[in-house]
Amino acid sequence: MQTMGNKLTEKVDSVQGKLLEVEKHTLWRIKDCEDLLKSRINDTYVNDSINKLEEKLKIEMNKFTQRSDDDIQKTIREVLVRMKTVENSSDEKLGLFKKTLKELENT
Repeated sequence: MQTMGNKLTEKVDSVQGKLLEVEKHTLWRIKDCEDLLKSRINDTYVNDSINKLEEKLKIEMNKFTQRSDDDIQKTIREVLVRMKTVENSSDEKLGLFKKTLKELENT
């Protein structure tokens, strides 16, 4: 009877060892699956990424548009200054021409 008890104890110990091994592997696989699911791309991640990219593009477009508007305004100011310079120069040359013409008429 003792041998049978010993064999039974050995079998129970063996089964318990195997159960512990299966449990350990199962927990490891569950943990591995959880980690994979965490790193997996899902709809929320994709939607959030698209929204962030859209916002970034809007900001960049606004900056570009603002910069373009500023460049246009700067160019307009430069053209106006040049036009005023040409106008002043033309007025001076016209005045000199008229003065020279009067001198020629008087002589």
